[in-house]
Amino acid sequence: MGFMDGPPLATPANLDAYTGQSVPAAQAELALRLASGMVRRWTGQQISLVKDDTVTLAGGRRVLYLPQRPVVVDADHPLTVTELGGVGYPNLLAVDNVTFTRLADELTRYCGWWTDRVQVTYSHGYASIPDDIVGVVLDVAARSMTNTMGLRTVTIDDYTRTYANETLGTTLTQQNRDALAAYRRPARSAVLS
Repeated sequence: MGFMDGPPLATPANLDAYTGQSVPAAQAELALRLASGMVRRWTGQQISLVKDDTVTLAGGRRVLYLPQRPVVVDADHPLTVTELGGVGYPNLLAVDNVTFTRLADELTRYCGWWTDRVQVTYSHGYASIPDDIVGVVLDVAARSMTNTMGLRTVTIDDYTRTYANETLGTTLTQQNRDALAAYRRPARSAVLS
């Protein structure tokens, strides 16, 4: 699943409440989809809940990092880890608290190193999007609708309106980035095979 994929991280009803006006459905959906994609790209995270996502990670070390957070593991969301054996060698199912231990998004092998390639099926993301993420999506979407033509200044007769730089194109402001910093993928992220 790509970062642009997935449902918008806020609803048209949220956008109506945020702007204090009734936004046409098509305009609201597009603005929210684009703002959600921007948030996903900047954080490097899918954010909304994805069940049973399968990734193949480059192994060859003791600790593996799953690329998407938060990792969700419970009775409805199992974690399956398989060390891929390659030609002539069998695939080996790794078992949590026997072969490895999991702490958040880290899978640490008890003895030795993971094989060269490890396939992991896991669930990740939020069933309910955190309010600070919803707020950033609404802020970006609302700003994108304020100046749809990307104009810096509009003059009609003796009236002039100057738009703030933040309304020139759809961007994340520094305040938006600060609000999203805790959700951004850490630099030590997983290496996909």
